[in-house]
Amino acid sequence: MRSKRARVKELYQPILHHKPLLVSSFYFVPQIPSSHLGYMAQQVKGNHPTLLIDGDGNFNSKFVEDLKLAAVSRPVAVVSVFGVQSTGKSTLMNSLFSTKFNVMDASQGMHQTTKGIWVAKFPLPNPNGGHEILAIDTEGSDGIEREDDTKFEKQTALFCLAVSNTVIVNM
Repeated sequence: MRSKRARVKELYQPILHHKPLLVSSFYFVPQIPSSHLGYMAQQVKGNHPTLLIDGDGNFNSKFVEDLKLAAVSRPVAVVSVFGVQSTGKSTLMNSLFSTKFNVMDASQGMHQTTKGIWVAKFPLPNPNGGHEILAIDTEGSDGIEREDDTKFEKQTALFCLAVSNTVIVNM
């Protein structure tokens, strides 16, 4: 059995050598005008995450319907988070994008919360049209539930790199 450090290093190796990731497009909003906050709260209200890929690797083809993506007429930016299990990835995405990803309840001890890959839509208002953001929350890597099987971890990392404008590696 390899050490945890060796597994994490192996997992992040492709990400660390992917230079375009470091200069990829990033939609940064330093300050959101208060006039937009009500609109944003209204848009996000009830917008729960949808399972995109389950823990067994099965793709949910209904996610376009679930997120009402066919009605989106603005540009879409995809932001995903990837990292070690129980490091606060879901909490980070909820804080950044007002999403409602499930988070771990510390009173119940350390355990896997996110299974598979989840996606939620977040409207980013802008007087010039704005963007829609798809926030992707991923199952934590290096979880004890999968033991030494790193196949899903690697596939998740590559999926995030392939579909995202920005990948947040949360260590």
